[in-house]
Parts: sequence; structure tokens; C-alpha cells
Amino acid sequence: MLSFGKKLEVEDYVFLSLESMIPMPLTTLHKGFKRIVQRAGLKECTIHSLRHSHATILMNDSVPVRAIAERLGNTPEMIYTTYGHVLREMEDKIIDTFDRAIETGAKSGANL
Repeated sequence: MLSFGKKLEVEDYVFLSLESMIPMPLTTLHKGFKRIVQRAGLKECTIHSLRHSHATILMNDSVPVRAIAERLGNTPEMIYTTYGHVLREMEDKIIDTFDRAIETGAKSGANL
């Protein structure tokens, strides 16, 4: 839907039955996903946790919050509220990186 310029609405469904093209019952979806995870030998997770992983990976790769919000069908405010801890960790990393750069420059006698 995104590739056609349409955002998902609350009443839109992502997973449809291939036979009937009606929304797949949640129990069927969760059981099928659990079976896939087990067969792949992955750590137990939920479909919703994939959404969080997706958002976190994008944040850690410095994708703008606005772009992540659009991709997930959220507002930037919702992203800041839900993933604020990730953003704070990124800010700490930025500060550490900058501190190391200043220390390295000072030791080498560079003008910063």
C-alpha cells in the first residue's frame, strides 16, 4: 500500500487468507508465525516485536524519525514516546564519539 502512496488505516488488514482474501484470524497468524520462528531456530518473538525491531534498526542507522513514523503509520511524537530510550542511547553514543574526537585532537595538538 505504501508503494501506491496509501497509508494503512486502523481498519486495514495486512494479513489476508490466500484462499478467501478475508482477514486472517489472529490465532492462525500467531500460530503460523510461531511455527516459522521455531523451524528457523530463532529466539521466540512475536509479529509485533518485528515492528519494534524494524523501527530500532532504522533509528540505529540514523534514519530520520519523521521517515520512520511515516513508514510505521505513526506520528513522530509517537515514535519519540515509544522509542525514546533508543534515541537517548543514540544521543549518549554521539556524545561519546564527540568526546573521543576532542581528546584525540587535543593529544595530537590539532586546533578544533
